[in-house]
Amino acid sequence: MRRGDRDGECRDVIDKLERENLFLIALDDKREWFRYHHLFAQLLLGQLDRAEPGAIPALHQRASAWYLERGSADEAIGHALAAGDVTRSATLIAQHWYRYMDAARWLPCVAGFARSAMTTSVRVRWPRIAQPGLPR
Repeated sequence: MRRGDRDGECRDVIDKLERENLFLIALDDKREWFRYHHLFAQLLLGQLDRAEPGAIPALHQRASAWYLERGSADEAIGHALAAGDVTRSATLIAQHWYRYMDAARWLPCVAGFARSAMTTSVRVRWPRIAQPGLPR
């Protein structure tokens, strides 16, 4: 089977799944990027965690690197946090702080980091951010 034929078949399957509202949510107007429905994604993650304990953090690390290579620091930080990699998360935030300052997203980003990490060092270095009740 030629690659072009296979791509067309894949597109047909994606179109059918989306049309019938099964498993997929479109992320862009061109319908080129999709994500799994959150309930289906949770089911798959649960199965993966049972089948291969410890695989999920490694996949989040890979996703973090992939997003960073493509210029999406927000997604890279989110996946680093999901992987439990506090050091990488802090490094990415430090490297891309200007994006958050310009977009007035600094406090929610760092507050999310602090809530996710919540290590003693984070509480000591940024006690105000680690307080409950700050904007999320």
